Amino acid sequence: MIRQPPKSTPLYSSAASDVYKRQTYDELLILNRTTGELNSMRQIADPIYNAEVDHLGNIWLETSSRGVYKCRLNDEQSAFRYYTYYGNEKDSSLPARLQLFKSGGRILFLGNDQFYIYDEVNDNLQLEQHLNRCFETIHDLKRIVPIDSEESWAITGSSVYRFFYDGYIARIREAYKVEADNLSLITACLLYTSPSPRDRQKSRMPSSA
Repeated sequence: MIRQPPKSTPLYSSAASDVYKRQTYDELLILNRTTGELNSMRQIADPIYNAEVDHLGNIWLETSSRGVYKCRLNDEQSAFRYYTYYGNEKDSSLPARLQLFKSGGRILFLGNDQFYIYDEVNDNLQLEQHLNRCFETIHDLKRIVPIDSEESWAITGSSVYRFFYDGYIARIREAYKVEADNLSLITACLLYTSPSPRDRQKSRMPSSA
């Protein structure tokens, strides 16, 4: 049995590998599920906050304050074959802070109340029109917490929204006003009850549909 490395947090899991963040040093670890070999990814010095994999097998990494990276593992899964940075330092039109999340099978980004998506043709991040139209009257977006493959919670400074996105349709299904004193508790609750990286297709949040 392959076990989770000690003092680490799982970020995502695939058939070939597991990705972990070492809690003490923000170290990124890749566990080869075939060989059981655990490798530390030291090519990117920025502290990594989150990770997701896209439909092409690229690993997307969210840094704490410098944007995101698109990475590709080598065949041995021991290092990145290549990685590309996307952020404000390279493209001044992008926010300095980008949150990474996945919905509808797509990798998405949130920054400064705007949603972005990766454009493979132009190799850059562009505004995602469906989500931005859906949230055009909502401000102070702080965090997106996935519920399942097509639903997520959007958290602002005073409200929580449950929304649907499949790549073609974006729709807010529920909205709740939250007192400031309770916001941090609710955020922690949503993070705790969101699906684990090993169980992305199931939600542990009670359904209210």
